[in-house]
Amino acid sequence: MNTNVAGLSVSAFSKALLKSLGEEAKIASLHVTSVQRTVPEQARILVQKHVINGKDSNYKSHQVTALISETKAAYHDPQGKHRGSFKWATDHIAKGILGLKGGPQTASKHIVTTPFVEVFDIGLRHLSRHQREALLAACRARYPFPIKALGIPEKMHPNPDAGRDQLSEKEKHQARQLLGPQEFKDEDCFHLEVLVPVMNEGSKYMNTA
Repeated sequence: MNTNVAGLSVSAFSKALLKSLGEEAKIASLHVTSVQRTVPEQARILVQKHVINGKDSNYKSHQVTALISETKAAYHDPQGKHRGSFKWATDHIAKGILGLKGGPQTASKHIVTTPFVEVFDIGLRHLSRHQREALLAACRARYPFPIKALGIPEKMHPNPDAGRDQLSEKEKHQARQLLGPQEFKDEDCFHLEVLVPVMNEGSKYMNTA
């Protein structure tokens, strides 16, 4: 099977990886739904999503949630000097992201600060349960290179209570939080962090100083 890689653009190395993953999992097409971003790009997304569209912000980092709330309040303040200013809101969040403890990636794993790692998401909505599981197995076979880390939907995690009848509820809760060293919980997608050889022919990293 020759897997087609559609959607947003990734490097030649990552595209070849995706084709290999798809062919191994017997998937006709994989769709790249999100790629890595700069800080200003991430700031624009947060402003549009939370400040303008009003979607609740519930991030793991309380710093990010507080930054969004602060920006949202100023943006919608009838008497405020920043009311309705998309540019101010974007600049304010971008500055806040750069000052986050833990670095910009605290705001999003899509903010990449090294040319050696490429980050992107693969949509799963068009894949069957069997295809999702086959794709996960193919990804796991490529730890720790070239796949450095993988975010997977929470519902794809094994039953955390299986074989744990003798554990207390607290111990079961702790067990539910445990993932492999390369994995973490994400939305309904596969979030891949790929180690890309700098001198990979055709890679967008070829000209990175």
